[in-house]
Amino acid sequence: QSYLSGDNILCAVAKFGTNTKHISGARSDYGNKNFKRSFSRKFLDYFSWLLSDKIISNNNSGVKYLSKLCFIKKEKIVVINNGIRIPNRSGFNDMGKVTIGCLGNLHDYKNQKILIEAYSKIHSDSELLIAGDGIERENIIDYLKSFNIEPQKTLLGKITDVTNFYNSINIFVHPSLREGSPNSLLEAMAHKKLCIVSNIEENREALGESPDECFFEPNDSNDLVKKINFWIKKHEYAKEIAKKNYLRIKTKFSISELIKSHG
Repeated sequence: QSYLSGDNILCAVAKFGTNTKHISGARSDYGNKNFKRSFSRKFLDYFSWLLSDKIISNNNSGVKYLSKLCFIKKEKIVVINNGIRIPNRSGFNDMGKVTIGCLGNLHDYKNQKILIEAYSKIHSDSELLIAGDGIERENIIDYLKSFNIEPQKTLLGKITDVTNFYNSINIFVHPSLREGSPNSLLEAMAHKKLCIVSNIEENREALGESPDECFFEPNDSNDLVKKINFWIKKHEYAKEIAKKNYLRIKTKFSISELIKSHG
């Protein structure tokens, strides 16, 4: 079994002349307009999938892309969602103090800047926490400073205790322009958080049927402000949706359920 593009290609070639079965993986954000691949890389990926016995995608968005490719047999494409561990301690935090959280690599496609812009327009009693590190760190520091937001209070860097992070916030915002499987979103749902996400197919599939106020246009900070303010005022409704998020993870994405389904 292989997952990464290079591994897929090596395994596809190595199996020639043997009876070895090869299961390859496919990035689920293939097909998203914000996911860039060179022609040669796309060709090599296609070649490896063509020779694979099975292709695993971790969401249905990836399946749609694979199903459109010529000569790729649909019956060898399998969806296996990323598994999430259900935390022992989690709970919905009231909106007494609004703490907005975001967790992910600091990269341009993770789109943290739109969240920073939106936060600058929200009531000053709220707090913003961004966990994660990456190549955009210095740019994000400068962007925070341009809105007079203190980077040292906002940027947490890499964290090891994700449960402690999720339990410190009451609204989770996931602003990505593209995703494979949005693991931090799934983790936030497992921790009973109210989640507001960018309106892309990958996030919609993960969050499932949810109110329109849980989705915002990825490049529109005013739309995000509108959605955040809506949930600040709708505490009981937010609590209801957060519980629904938790139940969705428990029944569809928990590791134990996935083992039962695919074991």
